[in-house]
Amino acid sequence: MPDSTRKELQEARAALNTAVRICLWSLLFLVWTPLTWWSLLFALPSAWLSYHMILNTAAVYVDLLEAAFDVHRHLLYQSLRIKPPKNPTDEPKDGKKLTQYLWREPDQSMPDFYDPPQK
Repeated sequence: MPDSTRKELQEARAALNTAVRICLWSLLFLVWTPLTWWSLLFALPSAWLSYHMILNTAAVYVDLLEAAFDVHRHLLYQSLRIKPPKNPTDEPKDGKKLTQYLWREPDQSMPDFYDPPQK
């Protein structure tokens, strides 16, 4: 995968991790509510805002991940030395074979492998 795509995905994942971390700390801050009532004033709005931040950043991350796969899936086939689909109608069937292979659930129909070109 190109470095620019990888960097975009890493940044989106870091934003998602940050949002989850903020939400978790906000919820953990609720433990102090019996001792200090004002902690509730901070914890609930912070947890609510960070929850919505999680939803937004997760949507961005998923969109980027799907786009990266759609654009660079030929590199996956190439790196695994699996013949890519011949036409778009074969892609779902070949994609299922590839998924089964990657999940180590092979059935009778394995992907078609090829030898790398000689240099």
